[in-house]
Amino acid sequence: MMKAFLKLIVAVVLLLKTSVLYCQDKNIVAHFKNDLKLAEDLYAKQAYLKAGEMFQRIAKKDTGNADIRFKIGECYWKLNNTTEAEYWYKEGFKRNNAIVNLADYKLHLAEALVINGKKDEAKIWYDLYSKESLSKRAIAESKKRGLDAYDTFFRDSLFYSVKELPINSSASEYCPTFYQKGLVFVSNRKTIELVKNVDAADQKNFLDLYYVEFAGDSGFGKLQKFTDFNTGLNEGPVTFFENGRKAVFSKNETAIGKDTKRLQLFYAEKDQNGKWTKPQALPFNNPSYSVSHPFFDKNTNCLYFVSDMPGGYGGTDIYRSIFHNGAWMMPENMGASINTSGNEMFPFVSRDSCLYFSSNGLPGMGGLDLFFVDLKHASKPINLGAPLNSSKDDFSLILTDNTSTGFFSSNRKKSGGDDIYRIIIHKIKYEGVLLDKLKALPLKGVTVKISDKETGKIEWVVKSSNKGTFSCYLMPGRYYLVEAVKDDYKVSQTELYFTSRYENIVRNKIIMEKVKKSFVKGRVIKDTSMVRNCMVKVFDFSNDSVEVIKTNKAGEFSCEINKDTTNIFYAEYKGVKGIYKLEPVQRKRKGSVLTFITLELAPLKYKECEGVLLDTLDHPSPTDSLILSNELTGEEEIIKTDKDGKFKFSAWESGRYSLFLKSEDRYVWMSTFVPEKVNRLQLRKRKKDEIY
Repeated sequence: MMKAFLKLIVAVVLLLKTSVLYCQDKNIVAHFKNDLKLAEDLYAKQAYLKAGEMFQRIAKKDTGNADIRFKIGECYWKLNNTTEAEYWYKEGFKRNNAIVNLADYKLHLAEALVINGKKDEAKIWYDLYSKESLSKRAIAESKKRGLDAYDTFFRDSLFYSVKELPINSSASEYCPTFYQKGLVFVSNRKTIELVKNVDAADQKNFLDLYYVEFAGDSGFGKLQKFTDFNTGLNEGPVTFFENGRKAVFSKNETAIGKDTKRLQLFYAEKDQNGKWTKPQALPFNNPSYSVSHPFFDKNTNCLYFVSDMPGGYGGTDIYRSIFHNGAWMMPENMGASINTSGNEMFPFVSRDSCLYFSSNGLPGMGGLDLFFVDLKHASKPINLGAPLNSSKDDFSLILTDNTSTGFFSSNRKKSGGDDIYRIIIHKIKYEGVLLDKLKALPLKGVTVKISDKETGKIEWVVKSSNKGTFSCYLMPGRYYLVEAVKDDYKVSQTELYFTSRYENIVRNKIIMEKVKKSFVKGRVIKDTSMVRNCMVKVFDFSNDSVEVIKTNKAGEFSCEINKDTTNIFYAEYKGVKGIYKLEPVQRKRKGSVLTFITLELAPLKYKECEGVLLDTLDHPSPTDSLILSNELTGEEEIIKTDKDGKFKFSAWESGRYSLFLKSEDRYVWMSTFVPEKVNRLQLRKRKKDEIY
């Protein structure tokens, strides 16, 4: 009886224990699900620091879950902590049981490795990322080109001096902008306030604007808070225009405690008493996306800004809006030549119309890199290289009007916060004098154009003084092309190369030779009859000039031309065309100052031309479209290549043509050619970023 009673007690105890364990397991599972939901909610609200801490608590309990570790990696990636991001991404890939798309994690791991100085390992992950899709392959190849060209980013490093500013603190300072006699910048430094506002993303103080005046050549005065736009939210960056009377700045769209954190742009101006008016939202703000990073270009009345609005090329793109009669025009995207599948941010336009911006989608050194593009001449973006760029984030560059000094922001220090740096560009003064070849006298009013031979960017356009002199400032370590142009003189071209930053002044003479003129008297006939009031175009392709003249009542015309170049005379009357080519050899008889020609309007002779189009690997490129441009008429014709990349077309035997192809991912161009001198054409595609 006692044994039976003991067995019963044991059974009851075991049953109770099992029930307790079952209940505990249910509570653990429920608690785990609650924690996971809380972590995901924090992540969705962009509270990345808190979300990361919560995910890590979950990871300790669920040691095999890859997704949780990828989420931790993403939290640290968003917080710019690439060391921790690298560790957690790798922990996720070790487990290899993820149910989510891994492509972005592969890319972010590769990016973190570059920033952490592990370029060779980064290439492995870029290769893995490239296998995800064709579009991702293009991104990966662009990133790898940046790593392959890494050493070239240091070629100009001796020509810049970079110095950290004394106004930096242990917090973050960034996005400086010129205002009055100093700088306004953004910071989340500590302040003594009754109510402390913090950003949910990183639990740091809210961003505020600060102002500091310049003192002396490189010093600063007392720092003070710029409270004019204080809203209790994240504020900045800001841009000022019209002598500081108007401003556009960004801030959070919602009040403290709300879930969303969209950035929007606001406009304010000073009233008659010098007080800032109540900020007004710009018309293209939208609660569905952010608009931020404003810069106003006073030379074009354009506001440049950044947005992740739909219809862009990547994460954030650069846009611009014209400010006309007090109204903001519809924003336009700056296009695929600037924006990429990555993020483009922090635009700034210099006095010489160069757009400076940061990007992590173009080949670079890691993180955000600084680039520039010449807006006047449609050049491709150029990486500014070290020491402006580093393996970390480098952004928000601004320059003085003479572009000899400026400021930018970077988180390159080990502390990880953003700091503001001064950049000094060690330019060399270039002085020149223009002289006539025959008389050795100075030439005034000569237009001198100086361009970078590698990038094609025009650095200076100046005119010579009454004494024939000019001067400008150029970067050392670059090849320059100096082109001098003056009426009645041959175009003079000189190449320059400055080898050292320690040269203060470089001087040289530019000799210009007068053009030998020849007078042409001609007539236009059709079927032996003189054609009057007929338009005649005279082409001089040595300087790309076109003169239009008209025959008189007798069907005659006259003009003055360059004696040493080939000229083409083209006329058209009632659908009938005529071409006359005048070569220099035809008018080199001594004592001859007048040449007579007859331009006959009659059916032109055509020549059948053929060629082949090759891709970047020199393989035939089938089913492509080429554009044949007639340089005499401006007419264009589409030509298709066949399955073997071959093409055919008919052209005027004595005409002049250009043949080219453009598309989103390739570009091919052939210089002007004359069909009568060409039997077979061969064109090769070039990549967009290939230098010609």
